[in-house]
Amino acid sequence: MSALNQRHIRWLHTEIDRWIADGLLTQEQAAAIRGRYPSSAPEIPWGKIIFSGIGAILLGLGVILLFAYNWDGMHRFLKLGIIFGGLFISHGIGYRLRREQGTYWVAGEGFHVLGIMLFGAGIWLIAQIYHIDEHYPNAFLFWGLGALGMAWALPSTAQGIVAAILLTVWHGTEGIGFSHPNGIGLPLIIGGILPLAWLQRSKALMTIGTIAGLTALSFTCGNIAEEIIVPVLFCWACALISLPSNLFATRMEKNGFEDAALPLAGLGWIIYLTLLYILTFPGAENLIGLDTYDEIAMLCFFLSFLVAASLVGRWLYTLLQKKSGQDPKSRSLPEWLSAIGVCAGLGILFLRITVMRNIDDWGGAALFNLIFLYHAMALIAIGSRTVSMRRTAAGCLLLSLLVIARYVDLFDSLLVRGIIFFLTGGAIFGAGSFYTSAKKRKGKAS
Repeated sequence: MSALNQRHIRWLHTEIDRWIADGLLTQEQAAAIRGRYPSSAPEIPWGKIIFSGIGAILLGLGVILLFAYNWDGMHRFLKLGIIFGGLFISHGIGYRLRREQGTYWVAGEGFHVLGIMLFGAGIWLIAQIYHIDEHYPNAFLFWGLGALGMAWALPSTAQGIVAAILLTVWHGTEGIGFSHPNGIGLPLIIGGILPLAWLQRSKALMTIGTIAGLTALSFTCGNIAEEIIVPVLFCWACALISLPSNLFATRMEKNGFEDAALPLAGLGWIIYLTLLYILTFPGAENLIGLDTYDEIAMLCFFLSFLVAASLVGRWLYTLLQKKSGQDPKSRSLPEWLSAIGVCAGLGILFLRITVMRNIDDWGGAALFNLIFLYHAMALIAIGSRTVSMRRTAAGCLLLSLLVIARYVDLFDSLLVRGIIFFLTGGAIFGAGSFYTSAKKRKGKAS
């Protein structure tokens, strides 16, 4: 089933419970409806998992601080006994509870998180006991590898999230603190976290693993040349946006993981629009001013651009196939407008780095302003037409941000500024009126 259908089914199952409580359905009727519309995705008690994880972390910090208060007065063997004893006890309890289901399983996850916290504390405390003066990022590396090993051995989404965070911190401390490109950091994060997310069918781990990978990629690019951070992230954001309409999403759907591409695309939109907005400012060309003589930096950019261009091109090809009649029910004007805007943004970025690299100030920023304005107006138009509050509000927000930015750095005359704000306010008011009218027409039609 598609991701949209699964969301509807989960909503239906929630409503069935309310209908039973209100006396609208009997238990037999509710069971029949649930049988006709089964949910293929099991409900994950994220509330319990999150609170158990937070509680385990705070408990671990409390234990660490408690022993740290009396640490100097303890014998070293007592210290080692406390470290390893706490580690084995917490993981032992977690393993025992994870054999049960429901609430006990969630508590087991919490004890395993506590165990990995104590494992990290043990690394630092053992180094203190034996006065080990070591390269300190290695502590985050071993801590992260321990969490990653637990994540695969259990398997555990929570441990995978902890591993993603720790390995990213390790990669960042190597890059920022020691200017070390650290070539194995990025493959370790991507190869260790994302396959686990796929096996676990975990959208949360897939999203956090992707964020960790992009963060690690930023650290790597920063050590090569700071000017490639924005262009490379821009390209990968475009690639993420195109995922729901590419073969990646189709393969996910066949493997029962159809919802994973949607949060990744949402993450891509956040990064894409943020970077696009930054590039609308004059002077932002310094962020993408690549030195064509820096062969490694240019290679990183071109590889990222080729990946993004291939996926966005596949996205446009899929939309063309739908338009030609192979799947007429799937025609989507919002998707078309989004694809055109992303393709144009990617193309302008390429031109700014290559043939238009010597254009400064408004000459280069003007094109990015037009693309940002295009996305804002497209969201407002489509949101009003399809009665989508989310799209309409997002478009109005983008338009407001663009106008406020240009108010600061473009217009000196109070009269011109007033006119611009008047026109913008009128446009947003008109969008609201059109949205309200469309919503009324839709209500009458239904």
